[in-house]
Amino acid sequence: MRAAVPSGKRAFRGFRSLPLKWPNFGGFVACHRNDPKMGPTSLFGALAGVVEIAISVSLLRRVTVHGFKSRDLVIMLVCLCKASGGSIGVGVEAGVPLTENFQTGIGGYTHTSSTSSSKTRRYTVGVSASARLPFRLGVEIDALYRRLNYDWFATTFVSSTDGGLIYTWSNASGNRLDVPILLRWSPIRHLYAVGGPSFGIHYGFDEQLHTIQNLVIAGYSDKSVKIGEPFAHRVSTGVTFGLGWDAGTGGLHVKPEVRCSHWISSAFDGFPELQPSTNDVELLLGFEFGGAR
Repeated sequence: MRAAVPSGKRAFRGFRSLPLKWPNFGGFVACHRNDPKMGPTSLFGALAGVVEIAISVSLLRRVTVHGFKSRDLVIMLVCLCKASGGSIGVGVEAGVPLTENFQTGIGGYTHTSSTSSSKTRRYTVGVSASARLPFRLGVEIDALYRRLNYDWFATTFVSSTDGGLIYTWSNASGNRLDVPILLRWSPIRHLYAVGGPSFGIHYGFDEQLHTIQNLVIAGYSDKSVKIGEPFAHRVSTGVTFGLGWDAGTGGLHVKPEVRCSHWISSAFDGFPELQPSTNDVELLLGFEFGGAR
């Protein structure tokens, strides 16, 4: 005969037994609201709140399937909202990429030469959400969209058994959503620095492959086919750092920022002369409503 398990204290045994109940953020919220000097007692309360957030996100992620899920982002935002006691800011961001989306060049192999180009669209747009934490800290989560385009062209010189040329080129376009999860620190008023992991989610790619064959024996042919998406993985992972200035007053914060991202794992199976850029640099201008410095 099994012993009764108190309500709300069930052990985690999978989805059915997951205690879908928010932890008690009372200590963290109280120290955040009622102790502006943030003394030692507040420090312990803040650390306890951060631990509770980590446990909540860890447990709730167990109910998702493998891979990135949009509800993970929602869970994080709700946890931040509860932890910050309502000191939440939301906003929009727009910017200009200063680097190319792809590393391109000239390459080839036996009887074939190839070249590629990156048609970088000089804009990025998105939304952001942030939460204020003690000790001049904060957490920010962004979702920034950018358009990806590239061209690839190759010429093959056929052997003497059937002289001629084969021209091959492809045009590809798609989308990437960058989701950085950043810790923000303000050493002095207005100035802030951010840093943390970043995820590049690729989707909606369309690539057309064109081939023109002009051979002595085989003759002439011209065909175009749609090929599969060029992904090894749909999600790139990396780290993002930035430096910005909060020029806002009242409930509106205007935030120009320089941001750099280094991508550790690539989503693409490319060619030696066509690879995703490992480093991105962009200028951003954000407008945030609510929150506090």
